[in-house]
Amino acid sequence: MSIFILLICQGKPVPQLHILIVGGGFSGAMLAVHLLHQSSSLSVAVIDPGSLPGRGLAYSSPRRFHLLNVPAGEMSAFPDLPDDFLRWGRNPLRCGNAGAQLPAPLNLRLNEQSPRTVRGLLRLIRSQVHAAAQKRIDWRAVIDSLRPVTQAIWQSLPIEEQRRFLRHARAFWDVHRHRVAPEIADLLADMRGEGQVRLHTGVLTRYSNYHRGAEIEYWDRESRSENRLRVTRVINCTGSETDRRRIDDSLITSLFVQGLARPDPLFLGLDVDENGRVIDHKGAASRWLYAIGPPRKGSLWETTTVCEIRQQAVEIAQYLVQHLEGRGSPNFKTAV
Repeated sequence: MSIFILLICQGKPVPQLHILIVGGGFSGAMLAVHLLHQSSSLSVAVIDPGSLPGRGLAYSSPRRFHLLNVPAGEMSAFPDLPDDFLRWGRNPLRCGNAGAQLPAPLNLRLNEQSPRTVRGLLRLIRSQVHAAAQKRIDWRAVIDSLRPVTQAIWQSLPIEEQRRFLRHARAFWDVHRHRVAPEIADLLADMRGEGQVRLHTGVLTRYSNYHRGAEIEYWDRESRSENRLRVTRVINCTGSETDRRRIDDSLITSLFVQGLARPDPLFLGLDVDENGRVIDHKGAASRWLYAIGPPRKGSLWETTTVCEIRQQAVEIAQYLVQHLEGRGSPNFKTAV
C-alpha cells in the first residue's frame, strides 16, 4: 500500500500507479482514504498545488471568521460512522466551543405522488413551512429535511423543469439552503444596524467604469424602479462559476479539446454517468476518467458538502476496486 502526495509543476516523473487523483481537497483526500480502506494493494497518487492535502478551499483560509455552517454531527468522513467527527471534536483539547445549535430537521420524505414541477415543489415546501410554523418549528428545519432527498428530487425533474429552476428559483434556494453560520449572521446584522453595510434588493442591469471607480445600475425590487450606485470597488459574490468552458483550468481544457469530456446539458459541471464515469463528446462513458464532488453538479445538484462527497467516495472506491481486482491488471490507471 502506498500513497504518493505530489505537487503540481515539480517536473518529476510520476511512478507507475493504479490510480491518479487530481485535486487534494476533501473530495480527493476522502477518495484516497476509501480506496485504501477497500484494498491494501492499490497504489494511489494525489496531485494538488497545496502543501497539505485534505484542506481544500473550505479549510485553507487562515481567517477565523470563515466558518462553515454545518453541524459537527454531519462532518464524519465515514457514512457508517456518522458520529465519528463529533466524538473527535468533543475532546476539549480540539474543540473548546460547540457553537450555536441548529434546528433539528424534520422527517420529510417524497414519494411517487410528489410534484415533478418547480411550481409544485415550491408549493409543497411552503405548505411544509406553514405546517411547521403552526408547531413552532423553525423553517430551517424544513429546508434541512430536504437534504437527504434533494438529489432524488433533482433527478426526478424533467430537464425543462431543471432549467426553469435555474432561471427562477436558484437564487432563492441558495440563500435558504446555504446559510451563513449564526455567529456571522449576528456580526452582519450589527454592521447593518450601524449603517456600515447596506442591503439593496434588486437585479443588476448595467455596469460601467468612471474615473474614480464603477457605476452600477440595478432594478430595485422594493421601489420597482431603476437605481444607481457609484462605488470604488465591485466584488462578485454570486457564487462559483460552474460552466467548465469558462473556467481557466488546463486539465479540463485539455479534456475538452481531446473530446474526452463534455459539459453536462445544463453547464453545471461535467457530463457523467451514475457511477461518476466521465462521458466523452460522442456520449460514451470513459473507462479511465471519473469525477467526484462539484463536477457532478449537473446530474446530482447537491454535491458539494461532506455528506454527499463522502458517499460518492465510498461508491467510486468500491466500483474501482471491483473492476481493478476483476481485471487483475496491475497497470490499470485511472484519473479522477
